[in-house]
Amino acid sequence: LFQYTGAFHPFAGVTFINVGQGDSTLITTPFHQSTILIDTGKSSAYRSLKGYLQAHGIAKLDALIITHGDEDHCGNVDALLRDFEVDKVIERHIFCYEVGQITLYDLNDVENDNDNNSSIVNYFQMNGIRYLMMGDADSSIEKNILSTYGKIEVDVLHGSHHGSDTGTS
Repeated sequence: LFQYTGAFHPFAGVTFINVGQGDSTLITTPFHQSTILIDTGKSSAYRSLKGYLQAHGIAKLDALIITHGDEDHCGNVDALLRDFEVDKVIERHIFCYEVGQITLYDLNDVENDNDNNSSIVNYFQMNGIRYLMMGDADSSIEKNILSTYGKIEVDVLHGSHHGSDTGTS
């Protein structure tokens, strides 16, 4: 009954929210102990983002991670901060940080004038499934990550730059 009504969801999940030409990913741990939102999409998609979060009973985000400053990734930060309780906003590279039971690793340490290549690249594991979220980092950042960490096995790859040919190689 609780699951059907949306009062809570007993299972962990990673959901790619449809925000049109943009990006927003919701991570929820079992029983909504923790909620993490990676990116927010364009400001024109706020209605969809807010509606999705509210429809799933989310009033609080434990962390809001903004991979980089392009509008299609961060266009709704101010609106989210106004309408939802947000404990932590992460907009800069931090190699390792914990949110509830999840440890996230930022595998990209590049920070320069190229917003895309300065993207936070999140790696985390939940329920035995390994996720890699590339932001908008291009193939040169992929090469840096491979030279630093070697082969990284993942189950879910969120391709870079919305799957464009300048993104994930």
